[in-house]
Amino acid sequence: GRAVYGLDGRLLHGTPALDAVLEAEPDWEALTDAIRALARSHAADGHPVAQATVEGTRGTYALTPSRTRSVAPRPAVLVAVEAPAERALPPAQEIADRTELTPRQAEVALLLAERRSNREIAEALCISPYTARNHTEAVLSRLGLGDRRQVRDAIADV
Repeated sequence: GRAVYGLDGRLLHGTPALDAVLEAEPDWEALTDAIRALARSHAADGHPVAQATVEGTRGTYALTPSRTRSVAPRPAVLVAVEAPAERALPPAQEIADRTELTPRQAEVALLLAERRSNREIAEALCISPYTARNHTEAVLSRLGLGDRRQVRDAIADV
C-alpha cells in the first residue's frame, strides 16, 4: 500500500491497499508510528532515511519513502509499505492431526484464514450457515482465540 504523509508525519492521503495492510497487522499502531517517523525523517536536515524495515506481528514490512509534491503546496513524502509474504498454510489433515480440531473444523479454519464469512464457508463446504457458525465458534474455542482474524497465525504455526 501507499500513503502520502506531510513532513510533520501527518497522513495526507492513504490508499485502500494501505488500509488492507494495516487491517491485517495486529500491531498496526506500531507500524503506523514507524511510517510517520520515516516521513518526519525527511523533514530533518541531513540525510533522510532511504528505506526502513519494521518488524510486525505478521513479519517484516519494507518501508520505502520518496519525496514528492502533495496536492497542497507544501512538500510531502510518498511512503510505499510492502507487507510480508503470507506464510503457507498446512493442509487440513495436518492441522487436524496437530490440533484438537476435527477434520471438518480444520477445513473451516483454513477458510477462516482466507477471511471468509460464515456464509462463504457454508457455500464452500455445502453446509448451512448455522452449521458454519457453529464450526467457526468451535474452531475459535478449541484454538483459544477470541477473534476469527487470529486463525491464520494460529494454524500457520502448527
